[in-house]
Amino acid sequence: MAAAPAEWSRAVYKVEATPGCSSTSLTYDTADGRIGRTADLDDEVVMTLINLVGEDDAGFDIELTVRPDGDYEAAVSIREDTGLVAKDRGYFSILDPGHRPPPYRGSEPDETGPRDPSEAGDPDEVGRLIREYLSRVYAIFGKRLRTDEERPDSPADIRRHLDALERRTGVTLPADLRAAYEQAWGLDYRAFYPWSWLPPDWLDGALTNMREVIGWWPGWKLGWKEVVCDASPPGAVRRVKCHPAWIPFCDGPDQSYLAVDMSPGPEGRPGQVILVGRSWGDGAEYVADSVTTLIRNQLAALDRGDFDADVQEMTLSLHGEQFEFGRAEAAREWRGQAADLARDDITPELQRMLIWQGKRVDLEMLRDAPMLRELLVHSTVCDLAPLRDLPLESLQLKTARTDLTPLAGHPTLRVIALETTLAEPIDLAPLRTMPAIDGLDLSKAGVTGLDAIAELDGLRYLALNPDQWRELHERIGGLHRLPPLAAAHIAPAPSDDVVRHEEAVEWAGRLPGGDRPQVLRYTGRAER
Repeated sequence: MAAAPAEWSRAVYKVEATPGCSSTSLTYDTADGRIGRTADLDDEVVMTLINLVGEDDAGFDIELTVRPDGDYEAAVSIREDTGLVAKDRGYFSILDPGHRPPPYRGSEPDETGPRDPSEAGDPDEVGRLIREYLSRVYAIFGKRLRTDEERPDSPADIRRHLDALERRTGVTLPADLRAAYEQAWGLDYRAFYPWSWLPPDWLDGALTNMREVIGWWPGWKLGWKEVVCDASPPGAVRRVKCHPAWIPFCDGPDQSYLAVDMSPGPEGRPGQVILVGRSWGDGAEYVADSVTTLIRNQLAALDRGDFDADVQEMTLSLHGEQFEFGRAEAAREWRGQAADLARDDITPELQRMLIWQGKRVDLEMLRDAPMLRELLVHSTVCDLAPLRDLPLESLQLKTARTDLTPLAGHPTLRVIALETTLAEPIDLAPLRTMPAIDGLDLSKAGVTGLDAIAELDGLRYLALNPDQWRELHERIGGLHRLPPLAAAHIAPAPSDDVVRHEEAVEWAGRLPGGDRPQVLRYTGRAER
């Protein structure tokens, strides 16, 4: 209260406490509108709140409302797997905690297998290739290669580890990877710098770590609109964040992994090598059709003299197109201001575009990007007709004026986020004809025809502002008539700064499958 601005009528102080962290926000209602202030808690208070949350607890939220005369009300709600969660001045209601959008689902029951189901690797050749490669590397270093008698694990021990991994995962390893381990593991693993071949008894732990890194779920705030890009060649690798048939055999910098892929896409081969990791958040990168080919490529680089050797550290960096990891990923994205966008930037490989600060962005040039799957665009006026025949999955649009009609019947569009800068509303009627829609954020947009949302059978995530939720409730005769949402978001209206806790509690109780959260309330008067 001592830090309050002049002529304030109400202060709202929010605290979110989750395992290991806490966040706060503070707003004041004044005659000139709502203003925010820094909301720093004393360190001792912060630690006390954090320590109240156990490792297995979801946490809790506190909303403290104070008036100038000292009257206050504190509302405390306990987070659960399902229920109300305060986030970014609004609230999420988690209705189906096990549901995930397509990029996070991993394997699907109806996966289409590869056109060529045979493995490209050669188990009879791979051991010889590794030995030849390592012999030449050691010659560069002036060192002697280990003999079979000096190997740390016997072939029988290695087979035992690999068999155990297959039993646990239910995945049969490619024959050439098994041969590489049984015939050559232990001769050396540093010569594949910056990758280290994993010891056979480390594979199980590496698999767990890899899945935690690439399969990490960021929550509905970000996860609902994620799109995974296609690898090159297209269709070789499944477009998912993580897959149970991806098995790592090398680890590298920044939590990256080389893995064999035993469930490739239609244009891939079982046993192909892919690159995944924390820096490959938009999808795996295709490396080679097999472990055998990977080693062949390494030998070819030595033949060309295309390498740098550090004799002191005994590391070797290989060069060439096959080792320019990240090049394909860079080619599939463009981001920048609209004024910097040129037609030459639109390439057949382009899959993601983020265009900011545009007055009238001409999307016609995007017809030259036949693989475009994600588009974020800021444009005063936006004609969406050029997007009709593209395999677009995510459209995030900030505009003064547009019409969704050209997208009617779009077969792949599943995520739409709209923000309008003028009062002219966008008609939502065309949504009825889009079969793939599973996520919508309209909270910052002026729209009409909200009742169309109730007809979207595949909708699993919906974000609206309080006025929109109320209107939708009235139009369709109750929010229980909505499709079975997995998560919903009540976000502040563009003219407001925060959603009140009481309002969020009432809203959550109206959602399909939602229960009115249990809230503990405390009232009193503070001494000034």
